Amino acid sequence: MAKLFEKRSWILALMLIFALVFGAYAATVRIQERGSSVYMRQGHQTLREDAILTTSYVSSSDIRLTVYHDIGLFFELTKGSLTSFQYKVQWSHDGTTWFDEATETVAASSITDTVCSYTHTLTGNTNYYKPLPYRGNYLRVRVKGTGTATGSSCAVYLESFN
Repeated sequence: MAKLFEKRSWILALMLIFALVFGAYAATVRIQERGSSVYMRQGHQTLREDAILTTSYVSSSDIRLTVYHDIGLFFELTKGSLTSFQYKVQWSHDGTTWFDEATETVAASSITDTVCSYTHTLTGNTNYYKPLPYRGNYLRVRVKGTGTATGSSCAVYLESFN
């Protein structure tokens, strides 16, 4: 009887350890950059280091998302001489062919798709957040400034939510 009790305790302890390990793994969002894997747990991944904005769209680094989760973009902006900044979100199935995020407008019996270009008016240095639903295997952001770009910069981070 004592041996049976010891075996049951051992099995229960093993099951508890398995549940804890699996729970920790399930709570970890796996994000994979080309050539290396990065595991995120309530942290953020840099898509664009703080850099001067230009008046033409510049792409961030792309990142591979390997688990379905809601994600968000954080922008750290230094105003400089700009009046606003714009960004586009792009998705890809293979990391090579990129598709702009689009929105639909429905009128009468027609639907019009338009590429989303988000504009954020700057009144000073600011941090800006945009939640995004997961829509593809790869993600990148394209940013630009409007107006005079002198002294204006932007950093972009990706945050995941479990």
